[in-house]
Order: sequence, then structure tokens, then C-alpha cells
Amino acid sequence: MVTEDTRNDVWQEYLDFARLVRYYEALAKRYSQIHLIIRYLLLLPFISSLALLFDFLTHPLQVLLGALIGIVVAADLVYRPTRKAAVAHIISIECSKLEIEWMQLWNNANARDSNDEDVQKRNDLLSKKLNEITGRAGEVGIHENRKLNMKCADDAYRIMSQKFAPSA
Repeated sequence: MVTEDTRNDVWQEYLDFARLVRYYEALAKRYSQIHLIIRYLLLLPFISSLALLFDFLTHPLQVLLGALIGIVVAADLVYRPTRKAAVAHIISIECSKLEIEWMQLWNNANARDSNDEDVQKRNDLLSKKLNEITGRAGEVGIHENRKLNMKCADDAYRIMSQKFAPSA
């Protein structure tokens, strides 16, 4: 029989896992959007060259556009949103694969024939795997977005509560 403390540990880890899946999916989407904005801003040279053909832009405005383009290119090279988007996406995919294992663990924690030691050991192993997966974020400079993280935590709690709410 699994103790209430172990069941609570598994539930808290499972809930945190649900948050992380949503968080890294949202981060991947956000970094992809940033990259798309940068790509659109990089169209400025094309627009600028067309304007030069028709003499629409004044010289100071051309210099300003040139400086803006340099800043955008430098930001893209330093910020590297495509790499961050790719890593966040990979993390979300790998976390999604762990979801099945964590759901099975949650179901096992509620089974009468489960024992505390096995469930806790499996919970610790899954937590370790999750830490290894999410550790990749730091390697590419993905920092926490607290606002997005809180939104994902609220979404995860709402969805998990609905999913596992006792039926009347």
C-alpha cells in the first residue's frame, strides 16, 4: 500500500511535469514568433532598396534603416531565437513522452497492490529524467519567463484538476 505522502509526492511531480510540458511548448512558440519578427525586419533592406529606386527615402532615413538592420542582425546572432525555439520544442516533445510514464506511475500509486518504496523510486527516476531534459534549456541560454511560467502553471492545474477530479 502506498502512503498518502508518497501519493502526494507523485501528484506534485506530475502536476509540475504538466506545467513544464505546457511551458516549453509555449516557449518554443514564443521564440519562433520572435524569429519571425526578426525575419520580417530583415526585409527592410529590400524595402529600402526599392525606395531608393523611386527616391522615396531621404538620406538620413536610409542611414537610420541601415543602422536598424545592423541592430536586428546583431540581435539575431546574439539572441539566437531559432536555436532556443528548437531546444524548447525538443524539450516539450521529450516531456510529452514522459507524460505516459508519469500517468502510469500515478495510476500505480493509486493501486492497492503498489508499495511505497517502488512508487517513490520510480517517481525519483522520472524526476531525474525530467531534470536532465529540462537542463538543456540552460545550455542554450533559455531563461525563465516568470509570467509565461505562471500562466502555464495555472493552465496545468486547471486541466489536471478537471482530468482527475472525482466523478459525482
